[in-house]
Parts: sequence; structure tokens; C-alpha cells
Amino acid sequence: MQTENFFESLPVKVIACAVIVVCLIVGVVGLVLPIVPGLLFLAIAAVIGARYSPALDRMLRRNATIGGYLDRAGGLADLPLAKKVQLGCLLCVKALIDGVTFLVSTVTRLVRAAQRA
Repeated sequence: MQTENFFESLPVKVIACAVIVVCLIVGVVGLVLPIVPGLLFLAIAAVIGARYSPALDRMLRRNATIGGYLDRAGGLADLPLAKKVQLGCLLCVKALIDGVTFLVSTVTRLVRAAQRA
């Protein structure tokens, strides 16, 4: 089965919609409860949604960081399982590093702003 035909089949679209809805629900709950990583599930929902919505894909690609993740995950379906797991782990590590970098830069800006005041 061709990869493009696989993603265009109705059962795959229904499963993708269900995964998106579940990720959105868990993501919103995660924003309220600190135990659940809400942003991670919202990001998963966005990446899956971008696969099926050209408008969402264009909107997400405007952000350099998210666009990079979409570019890296674009050929994921064509890879063998071992490479999929490896790429998934590498993307998770990169997301963790990007998150820590963002957190450190935000805290640094807040400390500088507090020192000026």
C-alpha cells in the first residue's frame, strides 16, 4: 500500500481524528493539572492535525521551531520501525532541550526586568 493512499483512507482519518480529540482533551486537562504534560499532548494534536489540514500546516510552519519539527517528522511513515523509534527519541530529546532553553531564557529575562525595577 502506498504511503499517500494509506493516509488518505477513511479508517486512518477517523483514527487520526480520534487521536487528535483525545490529545486535545488530555492537553487541556494537562494545562490545569500540573501532573499531566499538557503542552506535549497539544503539540501531538497539532502535528497530527497539520497532516490533514493544509491551513493548520501553513500556520504551524510560520513558527521556526514547530516548522522544523514538522519537516523532521514528514518522512516518518516511510522509515522502518527501528528508525521511527530512533527519530522519535531524538525529536523528544530536541523538544526537551528546546523547552529548557526557552525556560532559561524566559527566567533570565524576568530576572533582568526585576533588577531594573
